[in-house]
Amino acid sequence: MGCGLVSTGGKPLSGGTGRVLNFSVNLNPYGPPGFVLDEIRAATAEIDRYPDTGCAAMREQLAHKNGCAANELLVGAGVSELIQLVALSFVKDRVLIPVHTYGEYAPAARIIGAQLMPVAMPGLRIVPELIMDALQPDDVVFLCNPKNPTGQYLGEEALNGLVEAAERVNALVVLDEAYVDFVTDAFPAQRLARQNLIIVRSLTKSFAIPGIRIGYAISSNELVTAMERVKAP
Repeated sequence: MGCGLVSTGGKPLSGGTGRVLNFSVNLNPYGPPGFVLDEIRAATAEIDRYPDTGCAAMREQLAHKNGCAANELLVGAGVSELIQLVALSFVKDRVLIPVHTYGEYAPAARIIGAQLMPVAMPGLRIVPELIMDALQPDDVVFLCNPKNPTGQYLGEEALNGLVEAAERVNALVVLDEAYVDFVTDAFPAQRLARQNLIIVRSLTKSFAIPGIRIGYAISSNELVTAMERVKAP
């Protein structure tokens, strides 16, 4: 039996006799949990009202879950918006991106005219030392952990070394943890707590709700405030 490959989201393909393998989304295969669907249904009662654009209640809950202050959190329309906010707020000249990786980092850098600096990785594996060697002052590094699309996960020691190396040259590390809920032995990355670290996470993947764009960033209040200034309501 033949099959097709899908590379983008949107309405599922229909017609034909072959199977369709959708490689455009990597979601929890069990679908949305019942309690999530219940919350979505309940929220329709308030669909005639404008929402709290600051997401105060959600920030309080996320702060409790992550052991940080609410003003160290920013809720966005998925990780994609948060990546754009990072680019608008902090990119000055160069953006370092491991090859190969998630495809949204490069467009965000290009939109603001940044110099894209691909860092080659042997065997599709992230080697933090290669990123450290490429670092220059004021760089912004985008790194997904676990890695998209291979699933490689860097532990606390490796990431701490990278963040410290970036801190020494005043570079910013953006740690994309969109898939961290699928890692059984993940450490809480907020434990790295540095002024030059922004952690972004997605609720889309683990709760299987790509039709509802929800993501959040954890960082210092100073960096969160800077992103809030350029965020659309």
